[in-house]
Amino acid sequence: MPRTYSYLVAALLTSAAFAADSNPPSAPTGQPTAPAATPPTTPAATTPQSEQDRKIEILSEEIEKLKAGHELFPKVKTTGKYGLGPAASKVYDVQQGISIGGYGEIMYDGFANTNQQGTNVSNQNVNTFDVARAVIYLGYKFNDKIVFNSEIEFEHVSNVDVEFAYFDYFYHSWLNFRAGKILLPMGLINQLHEPTVYLGAQRPMTEQLIIPTTWDENGIGIFGTIHDFAYKLFVVNGFDALGKANNNSANPNIDGYSAASGLGGGVQDGALAKAVNFAGIANVEYLGIPGITPGASLYYGKAGQNFASTVGTLITEAHIDIRRGGFRGRALFAYSHIDDVSALYQQQQAALVLTNPSQAIGSDLYGGYVELGYDILHLWQSEQELIFFGRLEKVDTQAAQPTGFQKTGVNNQNLYTVGVRYKPINQVAIKADYQVVQNAAQTGVNRFTLSLGYIF
Repeated sequence: MPRTYSYLVAALLTSAAFAADSNPPSAPTGQPTAPAATPPTTPAATTPQSEQDRKIEILSEEIEKLKAGHELFPKVKTTGKYGLGPAASKVYDVQQGISIGGYGEIMYDGFANTNQQGTNVSNQNVNTFDVARAVIYLGYKFNDKIVFNSEIEFEHVSNVDVEFAYFDYFYHSWLNFRAGKILLPMGLINQLHEPTVYLGAQRPMTEQLIIPTTWDENGIGIFGTIHDFAYKLFVVNGFDALGKANNNSANPNIDGYSAASGLGGGVQDGALAKAVNFAGIANVEYLGIPGITPGASLYYGKAGQNFASTVGTLITEAHIDIRRGGFRGRALFAYSHIDDVSALYQQQQAALVLTNPSQAIGSDLYGGYVELGYDILHLWQSEQELIFFGRLEKVDTQAAQPTGFQKTGVNNQNLYTVGVRYKPINQVAIKADYQVVQNAAQTGVNRFTLSLGYIF
C-alpha cells in the first residue's frame, strides 16, 4: 500500500477513535436513562500511558502491518542469492511471511526452408509462436532460519509443472541445509534460467543435451560459503535411463536416454520419481574476483532404476562467467560417460522405444561453448542495455559408442549464433537470435528466434 494511503487510513482511524471518545453512545430507544451521577472528587490518577496515547500506539502498529504488505512484492534486485535468479531469490529478502515473484517468456521460432546441403525441408520444420512459459514464484519465510521456496510453471499455456519446491534451514554461512525438489547446481543456466539473466533467446544446446536444463530432482543436501568459495553438495534420485522401456517399472512419461534428447530424456522431474538408484552432485564456485565467477561441478549416479544393468552416469563440467563494465563473457565445457549403453539400447529396442542403433545415446558425450557480448549503451552510462553477442558451440551426443553401433552424424553439431538483447528496464528483455546449425550428416537447418522475457 502506498505510504500516502497508509497515512490517510491512520488519520481516518484516529478521527474515528477521538469521535468515539467525545460522543459516547446513548441509551437505546425505549430504555430509561439513569440520571447522571456526580463523580466523587478524587486526585487525578497518574498512569504510565493515557488512553489516547494507547490508541495512537495501536494505530501505529496497524500502519506498520500495512507497510509490511509491500514485502509480498519486494523489488527485484539485479542479482540473485544462493545460486538462484533475481526473481527466485525474493523470498530471502522479506523480513517474514509470503513472497511472490515470477517470470515468463513469449517466443517466435522460425526455421530455414533448406538445410545445409540446399535440400528443401520446409515440410519438416514448423515455425511456432509460443507462450513458452509463465512462472509464479511462491515463497514463505518463517523466520531467519527456515525458508520455503517454490516455482510453479505453466509451459506452452496448458502444461503445469512444479519446477522446484524446497525448504532451506540456515545454520551458518558455511553450513546450511536444503531438502525437497531442487535445481541441480550444474552449469551456467540450470539455476539461473530466468530469461533476463542470459543473453540468447535459445539456451545453448550443451545445456539442453549434456546438462539437461531445466534439471530438477528430489533430494537433500548442504550449501554454504567458505572464505571466497561457494559450494553445494546434494544427494538426489538418479536418472531413469530407460523410462517407458523398463519392463520392471515402466514410466510412460519418461522417454529415457537417446542420441536425439541426450540425457534430458532421463530426467524424472520429481513426479513419482523412481528411487532405486540415487546420485550425488558437487558444485563449487570462486567468488573472490568481482565480476568474474569460475566454477565446476561433478555428478555421478546409477540410472538403471530396477533394470538389470546399472547404467552408471557421470557428468562433469567447468565454466566461467564474466561481467565487467559493458563486457559479457561466458564459457562452458561439459563431458558425460554412460555405462552399459549396449544393454540399455537392447532393452529400448525390445520395447520399440528406439528402432535403430544409430538412435542410441553414445557412451561418451560432450559439448561446450564460448559466448562474448558487449553493451554499447554502457558507453553512455545508460540504465538501459543493448548487448550484441556471438556464441560458438560444439556438441556431440555420440562422441563414442560401443562396438557395432553406428553414428549418423546428425548428433555431431556445430552451432554459430549471433544476436542482440535489449533491456529497457532490468526486468524486461527483448531478444533476437540467428543460429547457423551444421552437423556431420549435412542436414542442419538454420533458425531465427525472437523472444520477449520478463521477471517480477
